[in-house]
Amino acid sequence: MGGCFPAPSPEAPPTLTAAPLPQETATPTVVWFPPTPTRTPRPTAVHTPTAPAGIPHGALILSDAFANSAALWLSNPAPGGRIVLEGGELTLTAQQPRAYGFAVRSQPLLRDFAVQVEAGLNLCQGLDEYGLILRYTPPNNFYRFALSCDGQMRVDRIYNGTATSPQPWNFSGQAPRGAPGSVSLGVRATGKEIAFYLNGILQFTVHDPAPAAGELGLFVRSDAGTPLSISFRNLQVWESE
Repeated sequence: MGGCFPAPSPEAPPTLTAAPLPQETATPTVVWFPPTPTRTPRPTAVHTPTAPAGIPHGALILSDAFANSAALWLSNPAPGGRIVLEGGELTLTAQQPRAYGFAVRSQPLLRDFAVQVEAGLNLCQGLDEYGLILRYTPPNNFYRFALSCDGQMRVDRIYNGTATSPQPWNFSGQAPRGAPGSVSLGVRATGKEIAFYLNGILQFTVHDPAPAAGELGLFVRSDAGTPLSISFRNLQVWESE
């Protein structure tokens, strides 16, 4: 697998608690970043858009403006960080090195769908990460669509706590490099095919060997311990066309 980050030994997963307001430290629920080979960025690689702007989709399933959905978000803040849902945004922060925080929406369970969410970079640099969690089924099964603050993107698949990387780190001209900045992350999942978009432009497609219905989530992960803050807004989910 092309580059990920070492993680501490897995601990017994605690129960997620609905807590959209600022929280103190909490024990990680799952092994979000299992041990993987050393990351080796390729600074000259740039993906070329392969489809016109826009994510193909069907009927709208939900639109979450992060105003009245607090009870639906189950969260686990990064050590020393916070998760705040207010003002039409869900903001995740991290302070310590290799710290990560996440929030998962308990409804609906989605198998085939299209999703888009805007990410605003408040404080973000270097190898700090943020992004989408897809098809999450407890305790240790999910996809993670990650962007780094130096303009890279990747996809990891975690199955029973073991990580693989269907799409290793690669640079994209659509990914912002540092704060301030913003980007729209999109995914279209149809059966075994999952297509990934930035700003409505197709970046790459991977195949899911065992598609299952799961939850959506958002995450951040700090690298060197400098302050990291990402605000997510305008989450929309549609049926897959």
